[in-house]
Amino acid sequence: MIVAHSLIRASECYYIAIAAVVKSGPHTNIAFELEKVCTQTAQRLSLLSEPLAPKFFDKALFRGFIQKLRERRIVWIDTNGKLDSDTALEDMARDVRVILAREMRHSILKTTRSEQ
Repeated sequence: MIVAHSLIRASECYYIAIAAVVKSGPHTNIAFELEKVCTQTAQRLSLLSEPLAPKFFDKALFRGFIQKLRERRIVWIDTNGKLDSDTALEDMARDVRVILAREMRHSILKTTRSEQ
């Protein structure tokens, strides 16, 4: 149960990043802005639901995930320095239904705001 709970928490954090990119659309965020949006969203969710450990809204967690998405060419930096994404990111956002509860997905989507 402890391992499963940790994996779900990590999946929630990763979904925050995915949702922020999908919600704001291509060519809108710079990577450090996305980190900020993700961190703020995780902090808000922590206040609204059960408290999250501080490590779950650490910018380094989101930075690492965004970097991994860049390495896999799911997101990349366009010629204007903004993030662009592949359709695989939208597929990931849809596939998260298997892992996260509907209420959590909706809370993340409602709480996530885009930096534009």
